[in-house]
Amino acid sequence: MRRPGIFRQLLVATLGLTGPAVAASPEQMVRELRIDDGIAAYREGDFRRAARLLNPSARLGDPSARYFIGALLWRSGYESGARRVMCDLARSGDAAASNACGVAWRDGFGGAASGEEALRWFGAAAGKGDVTAALNLARALLARGDRAGQARAVDLIDAARTDPDGAYLRAALADQGIGPALPGPEVIALYSAAAAAGHAEAANVLGNRYDQGDGVPADSVRAADLYARAAAGGSASGAFNYAGALLEGRGVAADRGAAMSWYLVAGRLADRPLQAKVSDLIAVVEPTMSRAEQRRAFDLIQAWRINRPNPKLPIPD
Repeated sequence: MRRPGIFRQLLVATLGLTGPAVAASPEQMVRELRIDDGIAAYREGDFRRAARLLNPSARLGDPSARYFIGALLWRSGYESGARRVMCDLARSGDAAASNACGVAWRDGFGGAASGEEALRWFGAAAGKGDVTAALNLARALLARGDRAGQARAVDLIDAARTDPDGAYLRAALADQGIGPALPGPEVIALYSAAAAAGHAEAANVLGNRYDQGDGVPADSVRAADLYARAAAGGSASGAFNYAGALLEGRGVAADRGAAMSWYLVAGRLADRPLQAKVSDLIAVVEPTMSRAEQRRAFDLIQAWRINRPNPKLPIPD
């Protein structure tokens, strides 16, 4: 994998940090005041400026600066460096970095994969009150499939129901018959709360409910709106369902060009089973499209490529 030159030059010194921060000189204190500006630059997508602002404080050992240096390395594809920064910081007790270290172990990002190491680091972060880590721990426990792990996972998710992802997971567990049963209106309320907070998968599931009249009055307009929000939020299934609504004019004005563009987005975001379904649909629809519809699809997918937000990392940033 190609390593980015400027990030390597600016950030590689950070990777050797293992100890606590040293007492700061006045000059160092001034540089540490730039951390907020560096984090703001990162969140605005100005990664080069973020690196320049954060690197001096990260080299002094500031935990926030080090975490965002790790996120920059993660985002820029320097996998082993990102993993080392996060796991070094995790060993000093940082909860967010412990969660990130758990993700690296879970996914084999930048090194070996280990479910047990992932559980250890997720557990360490969850014990410090990190909600994201608690939900990652819950997912890992559910994946193991044993009854004790499942019970603990349900407890963790129940405790995080005020978090959008926690609300989504609790509703999804209820739909799957896992854990204590919930009344139908409560499940809808949980999906609705998560969707309102921007959870793309919750918006897609809720769109399905309104599309099918499942637990709510059928409302194709509301379903299409929810699919659109899910698609814009990066849900492959949401993009696929929104494309179907556009193709059929179901709850939204029919627009075959826009439908094709969202099928293409779904294909880019999806896993293999959904990619195959998208491919089959495109093969059927494309030959029936006019040149104007094909041109509109092309223009829309190009606009999506240009304007899409930076890919979401599997760690909070």
